[in-house]
Amino acid sequence: MDRALKSEAQQYGTLLHGDVKGANIFFSRRPDIDSSSPRKCALYDFQYVGVGLVTRDLVYFLGTSVQNALVWQAGHEKDLLRTYHAKLVQAMRGRQDSHVTLQNHPEYTFDTLWVHWELAIVDWYRFMAGWGFWGNDSWIARRAKEITTEWTQRGFSCTIAA
Repeated sequence: MDRALKSEAQQYGTLLHGDVKGANIFFSRRPDIDSSSPRKCALYDFQYVGVGLVTRDLVYFLGTSVQNALVWQAGHEKDLLRTYHAKLVQAMRGRQDSHVTLQNHPEYTFDTLWVHWELAIVDWYRFMAGWGFWGNDSWIARRAKEITTEWTQRGFSCTIAA
C-alpha cells in the first residue's frame, strides 16, 4: 500500500494540507445571502503539510467533516468525485503561472482519480486503526473492506482486520 501511494505520488503528487477537517477551514461571509458569487475558503494549521495524492486530503475531509448521508447514499460517492474531478480539471486548465498543469499530466482522468481515491480510503482506514476511529468511521470501514475485497478478487494480496 505504502509503495503504491509513493509510486503514484511520484507522478501525480501535489502539496497536501494533511489535516483537512472542518475546524481548519475558514469560509468568507457573503455580503448578501442571495448572492450568486461563491464563498471563498482558506485552510490553516499546516503542521502536516507534505507531498501526496490529492485524494488523501479529500478522504480525510469527507471522513471527518461531512455528514454520513452525503457519502453513504448509493452512487453518491462517485457523483461527488465526478464533480470534484471536473472542478479540478477546470482549475488546472486555468493555471497559467504554474509548471504543474494538465499539460504535464493530461492523463489524469476520472479513472486515475478513482484509483487514487480507493488507495486513499484504505490508507485512511489504516491510519485510523492506529490512532483511533472518529468521524465517518463506519463509512470508511465499509468502503475499505469493499475495496480490499475487490482487490483480493482481482488477485492482489490484502486484508482488513475486523
